[in-house]
Amino acid sequence: GEECLAFLRGLFHGNDVLEIGCGTGVVGAALMGSKGVLPLPSKYIFTDLKADVLNLVAHNCESNKIPTNLFETFVLDVEDENVTLPISDPSMIDVILAVDVIYDRSIVRPLFKTAYKLLRESNDCGECGTTCFGSGGKRKVFALAWCARMNISPDKVVGSEEECLDFIIGEAKLAGFEAGKIRRFGSGG
Repeated sequence: GEECLAFLRGLFHGNDVLEIGCGTGVVGAALMGSKGVLPLPSKYIFTDLKADVLNLVAHNCESNKIPTNLFETFVLDVEDENVTLPISDPSMIDVILAVDVIYDRSIVRPLFKTAYKLLRESNDCGECGTTCFGSGGKRKVFALAWCARMNISPDKVVGSEEECLDFIIGEAKLAGFEAGKIRRFGSGG
């Protein structure tokens, strides 16, 4: 709804965005090519587990006339306990985004642990009312867009959005995110 759109406008406007698990880069390419629908990030960093996928991302961005100085690509493995920001200046990251990357419950904890660690590296924090870190008035946000379709156990697929949400919030808390700062947008509110 309108509240979510306002949140997205504030989230991207002039910020540097790192996307975890970008796949073919459709989210970032659409955002960078939105031509006024949403404010443009100042820089978009695409990450994925495989270098050949990131080569396709670069090709897709260039095909869509996104200037090469507005995006970068880096290999990033969320299951690597020693993960660091794949950039020279970690403090530049304002937003970490993950869109449609949760299919199996085993990836949820590493995803949140990685996002939490990267945001802490990016800038340690003050209180700002959402799932974020920041100092000097600049907020740091991890935004996750997901569908309730992951396997919650090897033999059981999640039966409802609420069951999936409860699991995800539990994992976010275990990674260090504060429940009071988690905001939810979507069909359920």
